[in-house]
Amino acid sequence: MGYSMTLNQLLENNREEILEIAARNGAQNIRVINFANGKENPTENSIEFLVKMEDGRTLMDVGGLLIELQQLLGYEVNVVTEPGLRDSNREQILKEAVPV
Repeated sequence: MGYSMTLNQLLENNREEILEIAARNGAQNIRVINFANGKENPTENSIEFLVKMEDGRTLMDVGGLLIELQQLLGYEVNVVTEPGLRDSNREQILKEAVPV
């Protein structure tokens, strides 16, 4: 539970900056997911974000989002877009994703 508390505090303390970075890079509805490559538990050194990208945004925007979030939070960050979710675990991830 220590990791969860640390993660929750980190996200809470940086919430406004996270949302500004997301908006600047065209990401909406930014959420944290606890699934890394099909595993239910996040690693202690990475944070998984699920986002919906604005129409017309590219992989460059996703990359910019990822880099800026890593710099802000000091953790390895993975960014997954809704269309990038696998059908096998899409419903569960969407249900359990936590808004920032």
